[in-house]
Amino acid sequence: MERSKKILILLSTYNGEKYLSEQLDSILNQEGVTIDCLIRDDGSTDRTSEILKKYSDKNKNIKYYLGENIGVVNSFNNLMMRQETNDYEWIAFCDQDDIWLPQKLINAIKQLENLNKKARLYCSNLKVVDKNLKYLSTMKKNPRSINKYKAMVENIATGCTCVFNQQALLLYRRGIGCTMEMHDYWMYLVNIFMGEVVYDPACNILYRQHEKNVVGGKKKKIRKAIKNIINPSINIRRRMLQDFEKTYMENLSNSDRKIIEEIINYNISFAARLKVFLNYHYRGYTWNVTIGFKLRVLLGNLY
Repeated sequence: MERSKKILILLSTYNGEKYLSEQLDSILNQEGVTIDCLIRDDGSTDRTSEILKKYSDKNKNIKYYLGENIGVVNSFNNLMMRQETNDYEWIAFCDQDDIWLPQKLINAIKQLENLNKKARLYCSNLKVVDKNLKYLSTMKKNPRSINKYKAMVENIATGCTCVFNQQALLLYRRGIGCTMEMHDYWMYLVNIFMGEVVYDPACNILYRQHEKNVVGGKKKKIRKAIKNIINPSINIRRRMLQDFEKTYMENLSNSDRKIIEEIINYNISFAARLKVFLNYHYRGYTWNVTIGFKLRVLLGNLY
């Protein structure tokens, strides 16, 4: 009999009492894998810590610790610096309010095992549901191609779908302390430039949208997009790309650096903006993302 795959799940919680038990139950119900779950609570003020204690007491493969409120990115970075993470070939990010279908992790690992590069990242499509798990939409259609140009425009690796290997973790750690738009975006950049990314069009997760989501949700994304147009200084992507290039300078080819620097320096002149605007490769995975990106570039309002 084939030995069960071992994987570590990293979960950051914050005031997640309402849906946390369902999320943890779906983790415990994963098939074909041996799971351990390491949880950091980011300063919750509700019953989250009580729920974590209850599950940890009943399940020796669930461990947690309490921390101060430092935000979702720093909380996940804290998890990824823990010594326990060094003992696992496969690692997954997890949110606190979704439902994982039973084959989620084993499907991811099987696809990762087919890749050739040392650093590997799996991400996937997902079914968006409301607070009562009623189907709303499918997040993404199957992208025809994943490439470095598109990675400048949008992040296709939704954190709760991400599974990666130890080599990807080691590369990621070099960037801890840098400006990160989100931890999943940084992991995506690490692997698109220095490893390999596989995107699965299948949906193995019910991605719950509700009034208290930390990230995600159409209304929040629309509000963020409007704010970025009105006041682009709140957008941190330029600083993230600057830090990314500086951190991994020795790993990036000249062509890689050119892609990154064209976005960092897009607004030094109208000619620079026009160059990015006319470059077909700088586009999103949906027409609305592409149009929004191109218009903001042309107007000099990207960052």
